[in-house]
Amino acid sequence: MIKENIEPENTRNDLKIESFFNDFSIDPIILDAYKYLQNTQPEILFLQDTDLTPTPDQLERYTAYHSEIYRKKAKKLSKNNWEILALGSGMYGGKSTLSFYLLDFLEEKGYKSIVSIADIMEEDSVTGRSYSGSGEVIRLAQRYGLSNQIDLYKNDISVVLLDEFSFLPFPVVEEFINHCKEKNIK
Repeated sequence: MIKENIEPENTRNDLKIESFFNDFSIDPIILDAYKYLQNTQPEILFLQDTDLTPTPDQLERYTAYHSEIYRKKAKKLSKNNWEILALGSGMYGGKSTLSFYLLDFLEEKGYKSIVSIADIMEEDSVTGRSYSGSGEVIRLAQRYGLSNQIDLYKNDISVVLLDEFSFLPFPVVEEFINHCKEKNIK
């Protein structure tokens, strides 16, 4: 039912997202491993056939590649003074893996985080397939979007990971980010 409400408004939402990045002065980080996937198996980035997935060998290769690159990238990012960080890639590009490493480094600095996911996905977790840090590869997530809101006032939250935000209508994401900025939440 939610999907019916969002799909028409969200079909090729790219222009709204680009505008959103400009409005908030965000330069999305296009992940290096996404380029790697474009070179090794580009067809999985534009899935038309839901059965088309990487082979176990390919996933193992991506896992090693992502884990090595993103642990280093996350460490650098954890030292930067940013308010909003946007990551971009297609499927299997390592967005969640990089995010999990970044949360690890920020939590070591005393930040309290929550993981959330766009409620359109109808999932209660986020998976970092290539993540090999001290936390869990699958992390429970609070749904956020049209049907659910996260009460940031209840918790002493300092970092929020919002996964799959591009599937939400632009005004919902904008309101969420403005709310986080008001509370000084990364």
